Amino acid sequence: MARLLFVSILIGWAMSLLAQTPSYLHIPAPRGPRVGLARWAVHEARSLGYEGVVIPVGTDQIEDPLATDWSGFTATVNEALADGLRVHLRLLQNVPVRAYRNGASVGPTVWVTRYNAGKTWGQPFRPPLAVCSWIAKLVWQRATDILWQACLQHQLDPTLYASEELANEPGVRGAGGAYSGDSFAVGTWPGAADGTIEPYFWTMLRKLRYSFSAHGIPTYAVTLEGTAGQVGQTEIDSIVGPDAQRVADGCSGWGFNRYETVPASSPSLAAQCWQSRALTQIQRMRANPLIGAKPLFNTEFGMRASAALMTGPYSASQYRQAVLQVQRKTPGIVGGGWFLSVSTNSLGAGFNLFNSDETPVGISVGPLVTAP
Repeated sequence: MARLLFVSILIGWAMSLLAQTPSYLHIPAPRGPRVGLARWAVHEARSLGYEGVVIPVGTDQIEDPLATDWSGFTATVNEALADGLRVHLRLLQNVPVRAYRNGASVGPTVWVTRYNAGKTWGQPFRPPLAVCSWIAKLVWQRATDILWQACLQHQLDPTLYASEELANEPGVRGAGGAYSGDSFAVGTWPGAADGTIEPYFWTMLRKLRYSFSAHGIPTYAVTLEGTAGQVGQTEIDSIVGPDAQRVADGCSGWGFNRYETVPASSPSLAAQCWQSRALTQIQRMRANPLIGAKPLFNTEFGMRASAALMTGPYSASQYRQAVLQVQRKTPGIVGGGWFLSVSTNSLGAGFNLFNSDETPVGISVGPLVTAP
């Protein structure tokens, strides 16, 4: 009996070593002219061995929620699930304040005129509370309903095949921070320390979270920027207060981004550095009582093809494969999103997809205008 117990334990240990974190591929928001590219990228993700896709809802492109075409988004979600892929939605709250035609502003959107009594606001990722409830009801709920219904249609468990991220990098200098202006790169920032998340963010997110139903789909409250050092710690220390507590109570887990940003002379050294910093991020996030032992989703990870980072005689594909593989084997993460080599908002420069198996081979996809 003792021998059988030992064998059972040994098998369990071996299986745990073989277990890998599911890899998701980020794809463009399936809206407007990019619907075809998004749907094509879904099938590429499947053929390359990814277990899921990260799909942006494209909230920043929805000028009028009552006149929005959801057919491309619906088709993309359904095709991903039909291919056996999991779907992780990025909801976000940055609805457009101004409408543009041919690159020129033509006035405020209905988010201002219809839902906020004509009063505009200057911080894209900090809409007024009056607008938040409408964002949740008209955008987040619609996207969630589409995903949930698609899971049921394909006879897939929504708690396994679906998940959602509410907000991304809300701290100072983060992509979803409290800047004023056109983008976080050129915007005007408040005077707080980098990484600081102001109290209003939690009030806003609380309003958003409790204004829609997730239908039991796992929700990840916030994706932290995950920067090493004090900036990342400041983010974590900013998760505090009654509104943040209510957000935590209403969500399944939390997220963080982690890129390999340290110069490395070999792919193996790049992987070691990535994992070391990821494990440090996991440990310090768990020390915050509002996060604790809740599931953590590594929303964005990857490595830029830069000679300053990839200093050895190896290809970018070999470096990226090393980072991808070590991420899949890093404990404490329930999923990870391999981010495109460029932002999904500037795909004209092209993007890359990489295998998630052990083969160190990448597939480079050309500019948006020439992609299938």
